[in-house]
Amino acid sequence: NSDLTITNCIIANNTASGRGGGIDCDNSSPTITNCTIAGNSANNGGGIACSGSVIANSTIIFGNTAGNNGNEIYIWAGSTVTLNYCDYANGANDVEGTGTVTPSNCITLDPEFVNAAAFDYHLQGTSPCIDKGNNAYVTWSEDIDGNARIVDGGSGTATVDIGAYEYKP
Repeated sequence: NSDLTITNCIIANNTASGRGGGIDCDNSSPTITNCTIAGNSANNGGGIACSGSVIANSTIIFGNTAGNNGNEIYIWAGSTVTLNYCDYANGANDVEGTGTVTPSNCITLDPEFVNAAAFDYHLQGTSPCIDKGNNAYVTWSEDIDGNARIVDGGSGTATVDIGAYEYKP
């Protein structure tokens, strides 16, 4: 029941017996920017369970699992999840529920973490998340490691990466 802002963070490797292994928003409206939500598990909504309104910007939601519904996102009726410049898994059983999920300028590819099994969620040099975020959402100068937040990861343009870590070529 809160409207919090979550920026530049890793929400990973958590387990919930009910819903929302990574985030469970109940009558909430969080804004999540440049985060990585991965390796979480729950019965419903391994990454995010939502009965409110979530906005995610330049965030990775990938590699979460659910025992019942919505490996990445489970959304209840009347609820909304808006994904702007995100990378999320969108295969069978990944995004489920009766609410509304609205992606804008998103990708649905493996983010190519360095080593998710060892909890290293940095991006490999071949990651599709490099230079694919939106600079308009960035209000700070450093990533979670303290490195410059907006750098050219090889595309020829200084554009923020999707996720908590900025790739350094």
